[in-house]
Amino acid sequence: MSKKILTLFLFFQVLVAAATAQSLTGAELAGKWTVTEVRSSVEHLPENELVTLELMKKHFLQSSFTFNADNSFSLDIPLEELKLPHGNWKIDAKTGIIAVLDPGGDGSRFLEIESKKKEGKILFLIQETPLELEMKKE
Repeated sequence: MSKKILTLFLFFQVLVAAATAQSLTGAELAGKWTVTEVRSSVEHLPENELVTLELMKKHFLQSSFTFNADNSFSLDIPLEELKLPHGNWKIDAKTGIIAVLDPGGDGSRFLEIESKKKEGKILFLIQETPLELEMKKE
C-alpha cells in the first residue's frame, strides 16, 4: 500500500514540476544573457572535484551568453578553454534543449543547455554538469 502512495506522490511531483517549468522559445532566447547566480545540484564531492566545481561557478558568474537571431552564438567567459567567440546555436522545439555547435563546421556540439522558466526566473542547466545558472537578459 505505501509503495503505491509513494509512486503516486512521485508521479504528482513530476507533473507539478513539468507544469511550473517551461522552456524558452528561440525568439525569447535571442539576445545577450548574463549570469546572476550559479547553483550546483551536488552536495558531496571529493576535494579536488569540489575545487574544480567552485572554480567553474566563479567563472560562470563572470560570463555572458549571446544568442543572435541569425543563430550565431558567443560565450564570453574568463576561462579560455570555454570561451567561444564564433559559434552557432539551434533549439530543439520538442525538448527545449539548446545545442551550441562547434564553429569548426562539422556540426559537433560544443555545449548543450536546457532553458527553463521557473518561478519568474530564467535558468540555464548546463547538460552533463551539475550547474544551474540563473540568467538575466540585457
